[in-house]
Amino acid sequence: MSLFKCCTIHSKRAGKNLYNEEDTNNDVDTERENEQVEKYEGHDGEDENDGTKLIYFACETSNQHIIDILRKIRSTLEIFTMEKECIDHMALINDKIFLVIDGLPSTSFFTTIESLKQIDSVFFYSTIPDLIDDISKQEHSYLVYLCETEEILIDNIRKSREALDKHISTLSMYNNKDKATRNLSKEAGSLLFFKLVKNLLKNMPKTNEAKNTMITTCRNYYRGNLIELANIDEFDRMYKSIDAIPWYIKDTFLNKLINKALRTEDISVLYQFRFYIMDLSEQLEMKFFELKTKQKDILRLYRYSQLSHDEIENFQRNIRNLISTNEYLLTSSKHSIVYDFVTKYSKRKDFERVLFEYEIDLNIIQTTIIADIQEYSTFSEQAEFLIDF
Repeated sequence: MSLFKCCTIHSKRAGKNLYNEEDTNNDVDTERENEQVEKYEGHDGEDENDGTKLIYFACETSNQHIIDILRKIRSTLEIFTMEKECIDHMALINDKIFLVIDGLPSTSFFTTIESLKQIDSVFFYSTIPDLIDDISKQEHSYLVYLCETEEILIDNIRKSREALDKHISTLSMYNNKDKATRNLSKEAGSLLFFKLVKNLLKNMPKTNEAKNTMITTCRNYYRGNLIELANIDEFDRMYKSIDAIPWYIKDTFLNKLINKALRTEDISVLYQFRFYIMDLSEQLEMKFFELKTKQKDILRLYRYSQLSHDEIENFQRNIRNLISTNEYLLTSSKHSIVYDFVTKYSKRKDFERVLFEYEIDLNIIQTTIIADIQEYSTFSEQAEFLIDF
């Protein structure tokens, strides 16, 4: 609310006090209503071409007061009172949609909008608790906000918009071109720098702030993914340093984001995961020392992957050159198991199935960390080893 509007309201009230108490009370009510509307002004008004649409759908009679408030948020608010008209319009939109539903629509409306991937969030506004309860018992493909008051409605729209901004910002950090491998004959300097950065991260002090930074980044990335958000909540509650390896080999958000962060070679991204990288590195090094104590000869490991034609050509061009990888590699000491993956799994379009074989002399190797993680694996017969280059 601008200073000019504040001054106008207060001077108006002072003038009315000289005449009629009833008029004064009316003006107080008017002022409160104006302030209630104006306090929401300008949330999104600065940029209405930000890739989002705000749509209001009234199941019965439209609420002009709510419409006025929503228009303070987005002057281009789109209003509908017919279900089919609203659905047909949303189906043509490419931007993310924030849909405000006033009341309880039909079952067919719910069913139809489930398939509209452009709907980011749905805000159900109703002052009738029973309607809110009915909606909360259902599962949806979009984010759902239950709003019993207009204050809750506006606050949830604001928070959802901020969360979407963070989600998009986090995704953009990981959309840099992945760099899974590097040719050491040409990029030895950049590899050395990257290794130094990793070592710095591993030796930074562990703090709750570091953990919170990582958790926030993960939640922003997986916004709307209820399964992964539940995994993140579990990690936040239950994680201990000794669980670093078991958490990594789970098929959850953690190994996906950690390796993606490593492949981007973005220091700011890696810094956000320093809390976990420190623990995982420490646990892997302990397992590596155990391995070298038990075994002194040649270790052969195998890994299955699907590579694009460009990636295969890159490997072929670098025969007899040194190549390093930027990610943790999950391998097996059982050739037969990996070979089954290569021959039995379906091939992605424009990709080729590849079997990697690594020959490692444990008497020589020092800086590449190799950990026997069979004890943590759900399928111990796969004899898994995790490599940290």
